[in-house]
Amino acid sequence: MIFSSTMFLFRFLPIFFILYFGAPLRMKNIILLLGSLFFYAWGEPQYVLLLLILIVSDYCHGRFMGRSKRKSTRLFLLCTSLLISVSVFSFFRYIDAMPLGMCFYLFQSMSYIIDCYRGKVKVQTNLLDYAMYVSLFVQMPAGPIVKYAEVEKQLRERKPDVVQISHGCSRFIVGLAKKVLLANQLGLLWADIYARDFGELTVLAAWLGILAFGLQIYFDFSGFADMAIGLSACLGFVFPENFRYPYIATSVSDFWCRWNMTLTGWLREYVYLPLGGKKKGVPRRILNICIVWVLIGIWHGTGLRFLVWGLWFAFWVVLEKLFLKRLLRRLPNWFDNVYTLFIVCMGWVVLGIPQWQDTVGYFEAMFGQNGAGWYNRETFYLLLEYLVLFVAAVIGATPLMQQIAARLSRSVTGFGIAQYRVLEKLVLSLLLILSIVYLAGSDYQPFLYFWH
Repeated sequence: MIFSSTMFLFRFLPIFFILYFGAPLRMKNIILLLGSLFFYAWGEPQYVLLLLILIVSDYCHGRFMGRSKRKSTRLFLLCTSLLISVSVFSFFRYIDAMPLGMCFYLFQSMSYIIDCYRGKVKVQTNLLDYAMYVSLFVQMPAGPIVKYAEVEKQLRERKPDVVQISHGCSRFIVGLAKKVLLANQLGLLWADIYARDFGELTVLAAWLGILAFGLQIYFDFSGFADMAIGLSACLGFVFPENFRYPYIATSVSDFWCRWNMTLTGWLREYVYLPLGGKKKGVPRRILNICIVWVLIGIWHGTGLRFLVWGLWFAFWVVLEKLFLKRLLRRLPNWFDNVYTLFIVCMGWVVLGIPQWQDTVGYFEAMFGQNGAGWYNRETFYLLLEYLVLFVAAVIGATPLMQQIAARLSRSVTGFGIAQYRVLEKLVLSLLLILSIVYLAGSDYQPFLYFWH
């Protein structure tokens, strides 16, 4: 069960909201915990017990840590808790069968234990509240990663108002439209091109395919993040943003400051900085960057291609830190953006094509080395067929529409602002209706960001 399914939209969510908002305040966390466990058990019931064991384990480690004054004992508890989490993560990565959401709830539980050890948060004494934080269904499928310190007070002190709920619903609809109307349709184009003989792909078709794949990943993942942030707002939580228009980035470093920001922020706080960051000289800084990117590759999946994909970005991030970024600043902004998109697209080829011989074949097609030429009539028709979708996707991947909406909302007053609000709700209603129509008429629901 995922957010963009009719089962979730028309069965689970209405029933859950009726129970949650109808329950007294003291019961809301229990309803949320039970709803989260049911959501998780719907597709993978065999892993619910594992989730509960990990929750109890980290809760007990935190309680013992809070009671101990000896640094050595606290360090031992920290190490054993992290060892359990890392071992579970490594095991499921090794067998290539990662349960849905495990990456996120393990990272969240680790942030709690580390911050308890550092003294940055108070030890959670209520097992139900801690279990609810770790298993919260709204961020389980695709994040964002929410550190305990960010929601510590909200676990008990939250009361959504009409404005927050309205904003949450709007954000959810936008995320649903990203997933259903853009990501899924771009996925059809990528599936079409991927199914062809790479030796016969024209240059235009190959680039069209990898651009579709890159945009599909973006709208797939950011759409789920928007839905998670919207649902959390309806429940009274404030979740961190996970994307900030990465495709307008002017460097590879900037791209990864905008893409999956909670993951890169987590690794920066709990891995890169503890290793010394950039304070221990250039060689150590390069090593720290490589370690972080190896972890990012492993986080995404098993196999050599994920490691190569991570090290590919590590290589360019290191070059930018050493000298390349200073060079890019002297060039026009459009060149910086083109350079970034080129490097990112090369990375998407490695990530999106499992077999190395196929990866090489696709690179050959992209650079005209397979003898198929730059374009043909079939490629031209394919471009025309998906042109409107591509234009919509490119506009949606930039802050253009957000800027236009913000300018309009600031430029009108009185009756004008009322008209603007009505128009806003009409657009959201149209997006919701179109999304539901597409969902009812298609069972194509790829979820790219979980490669296992």
